[in-house]
Order: sequence, then structure tokens, then C-alpha cells
Amino acid sequence: MLMRKHPFIYLFIFFSLMMSSLTFADETSRKHHICISCHTHNVKSIFPGPQLGGLPADYIYQQLDNFKHGLRGDDAETEMMKNIVLGLTDKQARGLSEWASDHEVKQVFDVNKASDTVGFKVYEEKCLDCHNSVIGRFMTDSPRLEGLNSGYILKQLALFKSGSRTVAEPSKHQTKMISVIKSLTDEEFLSLTTFIQQAGQ
Repeated sequence: MLMRKHPFIYLFIFFSLMMSSLTFADETSRKHHICISCHTHNVKSIFPGPQLGGLPADYIYQQLDNFKHGLRGDDAETEMMKNIVLGLTDKQARGLSEWASDHEVKQVFDVNKASDTVGFKVYEEKCLDCHNSVIGRFMTDSPRLEGLNSGYILKQLALFKSGSRTVAEPSKHQTKMISVIKSLTDEEFLSLTTFIQQAGQ
């Protein structure tokens, strides 16, 4: 009865819902574009971020949350990421994490390029089990390193070592990661960073 008396009400509701859906799609597309502008292997950006393809969606989501709460450092790049994340709803952050995780990744970090260095032995002892094996990544939820440029990896090591990068509620594996880095001697840390530079060339 109401439909017969007021057909324009239903038309109004229909078009309102349709426009709302289109607006959401446009907004999501815009946020995807913002991510791609820094997080793919072929970009020339002032802030070339790590490739996200292949990283677990839950891991990416956790990092977005860490940026949001100021746990990833305090430099210009981090502040930029924090401002972007603050503009996301939780649903958008989860959706972006799943979308980014599915992207193709190009290998830019290859341990074989520097396997004859002293730093490789440090990497083999301290990093390999969690970061360079399928089982290790599955068990510890550690990110794969192949798609991360050497500059990014070195920066994260420095942030962990200084305590600038933290985790609100670290798992036992994240706690181990932080303690391992802080336990490195200056010589071991230098050898590791040199190895990472060479592996990323």
C-alpha cells in the first residue's frame, strides 16, 4: 500500500543506496591508489615503501594498527603513514590488508648474492629460520624478506635496536625478534647490515 501511495520514496532510497555504494567504491579505489603509489617495486616515490604482496594480511593489518598507535618510529615517513592510517576505518584497514597481500611481488632481496660474507653467517644463525622458510614464516607469522628493499630492512633493524619500533602486545616470536637484534654485538650488527646491503643490490 505504501509503495503505491509513495513510489518516489522507494526510488529515493534505491538511488541513495546506489550512490552510497559508488561513493564507497570510489573511496576504496582512492585508498588503493595511495597504497600503490609507494608500495610496489616499480615506483619512483619520495618514500619508496616495501612491497606488500605475499605478506600475510593479518601481519599487514597489525602493522597498520602499530602505525596508528605510534609504535613504528617517529620520522617523516612514519608520520605520513600514521596520518594515512588514522583516516581508515577498521573495515577499510582489513580490506586494504587483504587486497595488498594478494599483489604480485618482485624479488629485490636475494641472500645468494652475499652468501659468502661474514654477515650471511649472522643472518643464517639469527634470521633465517623465521624469515626464509615457509614453515618458519607460518609458525612465527614473520614477513618474507624477498620483496623488501635493503634500505627498508636496514631502517627497521635500526628502529628495533634503538627501541623506536615496538609492538603493543608482542607475541613470543616478536619478543624474540626484538631481543635478538638488541643482543647483537656492534661487530655482528655491522656484518649483518653489510650483508643486507649486498643482498639487496
